[in-house]
Amino acid sequence: MADEMTVQFDVPGPPSHVMEQWRTLPPHPLAQEGYALADDSYNSLTYEKRYLDWPQKILVVTTLGFALLFKGFFESVFRLTARFDEEGANTKVLLLGVVHPRTQAALREMAAEHGGVTGPPTPSMSSTLLPGSPSS
Repeated sequence: MADEMTVQFDVPGPPSHVMEQWRTLPPHPLAQEGYALADDSYNSLTYEKRYLDWPQKILVVTTLGFALLFKGFFESVFRLTARFDEEGANTKVLLLGVVHPRTQAALREMAAEHGGVTGPPTPSMSSTLLPGSPSS
């Protein structure tokens, strides 16, 4: 799927500090696009953005707004999880999820500003983020 994103990069500082920064002030690409913090755990943050695809927008217009009563049933969700792991004195950030291509490009630029992508995520890192995956 073109909207899927898996990127890993390093950020200076300990994981707890970096995670707290992302919790209080989300990265510019996420804040600019309207993503909101939906969930957090001891080592990850999940951001979400709800939206209507163009067929749903057409439905709202053609029903003169009546379809808005059922908006929750046909909303789509962009969801991105950021995992923070210790990598020496730095933090390895893994971004995994489904985001708009515009947001994906901005997040890749942000990763490039921090030294670029550090390679493919290890299977154990990404498997702990996926529901139903085997334990690592």
